[in-house]
Amino acid sequence: MIAPVAMDRRSLLPLLLLLAGIGGGCAPGRFIARQLIQAPNSFPDVYTPAAKVVLSYTNHPVQSLPELFVPLGDPPVPIHCRFVEPGDYGFRATDHWETDHGRPVLKFGMDAVVPAKQLRSAPPHGTVVILHGYALNKTVMAPWGFFLAEQGYRCVLVDLRGHGRSGGRQIHFGPVESRDMTELLTRLARLGHISGPIGVLGDSYGAAIALRWAADDPRVRTVVAMAPYARLSTAMEGIRKTYARWVPATWVQAAAKELPGLLAERGDALDTTSIAGRIRVPVLFVAGGRDVVAPVGDVRELQWSVVADSKMVVLDEAIHESLPYDFQRLGPVVREWFEERLR
Repeated sequence: MIAPVAMDRRSLLPLLLLLAGIGGGCAPGRFIARQLIQAPNSFPDVYTPAAKVVLSYTNHPVQSLPELFVPLGDPPVPIHCRFVEPGDYGFRATDHWETDHGRPVLKFGMDAVVPAKQLRSAPPHGTVVILHGYALNKTVMAPWGFFLAEQGYRCVLVDLRGHGRSGGRQIHFGPVESRDMTELLTRLARLGHISGPIGVLGDSYGAAIALRWAADDPRVRTVVAMAPYARLSTAMEGIRKTYARWVPATWVQAAAKELPGLLAERGDALDTTSIAGRIRVPVLFVAGGRDVVAPVGDVRELQWSVVADSKMVVLDEAIHESLPYDFQRLGPVVREWFEERLR
């Protein structure tokens, strides 16, 4: 069994480094904003906050999957992908809550065997691109790759720029990343890695990028968006409340106002609400009843803004970090959603 993988392991680093910024005389808001756009994979693990979800995978399944680096953008940035072909991986997911030093922690386990024990003879039903959350990587979303591959889909696990094994010195909170995905799809299609209609499944930051991508790329037929934030400032405040209440809310608010300017974007361009009205493909929205990063009301606002037919599922007790690991409830819903829209 591999060592546990901690969810949200680096998301608090910009706030933890705030003290250094204050000591150096930097304005709090601007300092936090500058830290937030740095590539999360450049942060040292020493600043890891306590995880709310711990993952344990058997058999090192992700490392055994076929991989590819694809240079995207100008100047080119290498984006790392792994592929899960349709087949029987013996996928099994387990989860339970434990108390660790007085705080609840979700322990999620996955069994999967690579290569697949029995490959399907039929061509893939379609291709599903899977996108992870902020400061994470494709490994944390791998369970969805194995789950959907067993339903007959070719799945592409992606490290977004500045995350995991992908390159890039900074991130852009959506506009650049969605263009990355459009270019990635074109490149993968030319290389023969795309089959059938295209779906996207994303979580949190990855869900927001998935929605932006769908708004601009007609090749995307449908999206499953788990806990997408409507406004970046709300997500930042939710993270502050969850992990760092000692940081003044005014500092985080100031950082949210600084971000668009640092990235040469207009004031609301980093909010998912700014593009929701252009989405014309069906979207399955998933929200957690106890999520303070992407609250139910904000996710429902996005749903109402989508032009095409959409559906929303609310897991009443789910928090932001645990939401994508409730396979017992989400598995059948996601399977049915893609079956109806990628066939």
